[in-house]
Amino acid sequence: MINRFSKIALAAILWFALAFIFSCSSGSGGGGGYEEISSSGVSSSSKVGKSSSSVGGNSSNSDNNGNSSSSSVGSSSSVGGSSSNSGNNGNSSSSSVGSSSSVGGSSSSSYIPIWSAWSVTTKATCESSGVETRTNDLSQTETRSINELTWNDWVVTTRATCESVGEETRTCPGNASPAQTRLIDKVTWGAWVATTPATCEAGVEMRTCPSGGSQSRTIDPIATWGAWSVTTKATCESEGVETRTCPGNVSPAQTRPIDQLAWSAWSVTTPATCEATGVEERTCPNNPSKPQKRRIDQLAWNAWETTITPTCYSLGEETRTCPGNASPAQTISSYQLRWGNWEVVTPATCTTQGVERRTCPYDASPAELRKTPSLAGEVCK
Repeated sequence: MINRFSKIALAAILWFALAFIFSCSSGSGGGGGYEEISSSGVSSSSKVGKSSSSVGGNSSNSDNNGNSSSSSVGSSSSVGGSSSNSGNNGNSSSSSVGSSSSVGGSSSSSYIPIWSAWSVTTKATCESSGVETRTNDLSQTETRSINELTWNDWVVTTRATCESVGEETRTCPGNASPAQTRLIDKVTWGAWVATTPATCEAGVEMRTCPSGGSQSRTIDPIATWGAWSVTTKATCESEGVETRTCPGNVSPAQTRPIDQLAWSAWSVTTPATCEATGVEERTCPNNPSKPQKRRIDQLAWNAWETTITPTCYSLGEETRTCPGNASPAQTISSYQLRWGNWEVVTPATCTTQGVERRTCPYDASPAELRKTPSLAGEVCK
């Protein structure tokens, strides 16, 4: 009774095991049987998507050398036995991913781990790649690299000129790497171009910079001026002129004035007096035989001075002199002073004479007296 029940139970378990293996094989999409690959006397077999069942027996893959390997993806069921791969040398290996059930033997299951999200452990920069990591619930760890970041475009921060280098900068997204700078070569000057051609005089040439600005410089003369030669002599009345030319007439002739000559100092040839004008003359260095003359004004007499004071009895005398005694002194007689009017001092009467007096103005001379006749005629009757 018990033996019969055991057989029924074993058959049921086997049926369920086969059904489970079949369902796993159908879900994996494929292929049955073994695929043997042999190279240099070594072979391996893999069983993908098919289940094997053994009751009281073994499932194995082996080669002639006794080396064998077996892998099963899906599920396997063994009743009263084991699933193995063995060779003649007794070496075997087995791996199972999925699930298996065993009745009357050993029991094990394949577990699919649960992974965490990827997390950055080393940030990527524009100079090096980064690293991100994840772990599972079996304490296993996986890492993978993060591609380097791409630098932003170079941006000019200081313009280059023909006299100084410039600078440009680039940045890394998110400032993951420090900004980088590099120099920009100086701009090349344009060619020198003559703006004023050189002759016997220095010329001028100029060059410009594509970034702005210009420079100029002198060009050495290409010829030497001839010596100055006098074309118009200078005199004491006018300037002279001298001229020089450039060989080959590459430059127009040049002229420049010659300073007017200086007269000598005036010298007196005929002194002036109080009675006549004088003469003075000066000469010019280029023609001393033809002096220039001019008149010297006649001198003015000094004021008349009284040398003899006039009185009412005699004439006076006045004298004047010439500055520097250029002329002899002159003397003239001055007028005689006139007496004042007679004034009655004592009136005349019929019996006595009268007296009159007069004085000399501006003179200390004594006054003059005279008698007047006595009165007569009807006045005295």
